[in-house]
Amino acid sequence: MSMEYVPGQDLKGLIRQSGRLAIGITISIAKKVYEGLAEAMIYLADNGSTLKSMARKSYKRYKEFYTAKKSKELLTKNLMKALVN
Repeated sequence: MSMEYVPGQDLKGLIRQSGRLAIGITISIAKKVYEGLAEAMIYLADNGSTLKSMARKSYKRYKEFYTAKKSKELLTKNLMKALVN
């Protein structure tokens, strides 16, 4: 899934610049976030996917990356031991 780039200030920058946000602004931002998430859920449902399946795919990719990283570290460690001995 990808999103269109929308120029402007991000929420973190807005809070840093303005400090605590007024309740009206906070509600407006929360409403826009909710609407965006709702659209994403509709898109996923229309394309035969669910948030749960997306999370599973992301976790699987993370697990594969983590396992490969650990294997590389272990191989490097064993190689260093062999070179020292």
